[in-house]
Amino acid sequence: MSEVFDIPLTKVGTTFPVGTVVGLYAGIVPDSGVPRPVGAAIATATVLADESLTFAAVTAAQGTYWAAAQVGGVWRIIATTNRIGSIPKIGPQGNAGPTGATGAVGATGPAGLGWKGAWSNATAYVLNDAVTRAGSSYRCILAHTAHEPPNATYWEAIAEKGESPFVAVKTAAQELTKNSEVLQEVTGLALPVSASATERWIVEYFLLVEAVNAVMDLKIGFAGPAGATLDWGADSTWAAAVVASSPPAPLEIAGVLSAGSREGKYALRLLGLLKGGGTAGNLVLKAAQNTANASAELILQGSCIRATKTAA
Repeated sequence: MSEVFDIPLTKVGTTFPVGTVVGLYAGIVPDSGVPRPVGAAIATATVLADESLTFAAVTAAQGTYWAAAQVGGVWRIIATTNRIGSIPKIGPQGNAGPTGATGAVGATGPAGLGWKGAWSNATAYVLNDAVTRAGSSYRCILAHTAHEPPNATYWEAIAEKGESPFVAVKTAAQELTKNSEVLQEVTGLALPVSASATERWIVEYFLLVEAVNAVMDLKIGFAGPAGATLDWGADSTWAAAVVASSPPAPLEIAGVLSAGSREGKYALRLLGLLKGGGTAGNLVLKAAQNTANASAELILQGSCIRATKTAA
């Protein structure tokens, strides 16, 4: 009965040089007094650099076999030692061993948060209680009752509410004073500024203007809380009334911009960077005829401001 064998041979270099392809034969016969293999090789293998030779996965019956190859035209033969041993077959998986001893208890992890929902004046909070308040979330760091977050003594912020842009839209058209070059407030577009000296805003104004003729022109200015500064100017790519051949220097809060002359309806975009000055108040947009004229000039409904706070 045939079986599958691996036939390893070592230190064959004295018989077969390294790199020689050697055949495995089932028998040998004498040939003019010199033995040679008989029949076809059952398998072949190459002598490795360490002078080893392995016929792998040979399918044959047990018995004696010969490794043979011609070297310089002469057959060289090595008989395999004794009988060929078969490769052991894999047996069935054994039973699972006994369960090992229980390991030592690990170190206690950090305490988790106990979410209590929206903050309540009536709830007694303990360490690591967590609440939400006005869009932000907080962790209790000192047990207490009735201390509303934010409060650095009792609460630590987990996640604070992001700033939403301030937006105001003019709800009705406003006619500028006729025959007057005095700047007047454009109502409905004021930006509230806090008393913080570190407060910063990016401000944008989108103005829709209508003029009966091109004689009166339009001029723009600002007023703000004491100490506040505003670097601003017009976006000439959006306003056909404003033409600049090179980037203009920004105007300051007291500066006045002549927006040019245009008859009919046109749009004007203003951009600015506002810094608080430590005094609360409103940033106010102002406008007037640049050349006094008896005809009507309007800041139209839908004009608006969009402002984004970048620092508090």
